[in-house]
Amino acid sequence: MTVPPPSYCQTNGTSSTLLDSRFELFFESLNGGGTWWNVIIKTVSSTISILEGFLDWYKAKAIFYLASLIEAPPTDGNWIAMQAKIDGWGVEGKKVLLVAHSQGNLFVNTAYKCTLRKVSANSVKVVHVAPASPMLFGSHALANLDFVINALRLVGTVPSITYTIVGFLSRLVGANEKKDYLGHGFLQIYLNDTLTTSARIKSHITEALDT
Repeated sequence: MTVPPPSYCQTNGTSSTLLDSRFELFFESLNGGGTWWNVIIKTVSSTISILEGFLDWYKAKAIFYLASLIEAPPTDGNWIAMQAKIDGWGVEGKKVLLVAHSQGNLFVNTAYKCTLRKVSANSVKVVHVAPASPMLFGSHALANLDFVINALRLVGTVPSITYTIVGFLSRLVGANEKKDYLGHGFLQIYLNDTLTTSARIKSHITEALDT
């Protein structure tokens, strides 16, 4: 499976020429647009379709990346490094709270099993955020407009939606002062204090710590 470049790269014409070598504007659009985009759209209305094509391409790339990770998980070297860190915590007698976002959930399930070899089940908890894996060892949060994870249903199974968020145009910026068109960012979406996901994730973490 390959993801072709956005259509504006393959077209000729005024609007395409205006945007030559200005890829930063497209990535700015993923964070909520900005004054540059407002000016460009007012001046050359055809750029709206160019922007939509770029956003579709960006979403397809993100989905393809996650799907490829599921088919070919991280290497043995990644697992060894992770296990060494967990073993060190066990030797120190520490309790462990694992919070995983997106592809991090491909690590966290193995991490959980590794931790159980060093500490009791009461001393390790997991909170899954936007899990790319259907396997869960704790509470999870998945937004209804997380285009990346929900699109993975086409190629496999992902956990159920737990929270509803408002659409892109109605969202305020997240914890990093940015927005996310894909509805998937950890700081932009899931820890965004203006969305329901943030308070619920914090409650999952508090519950895990309390138990």
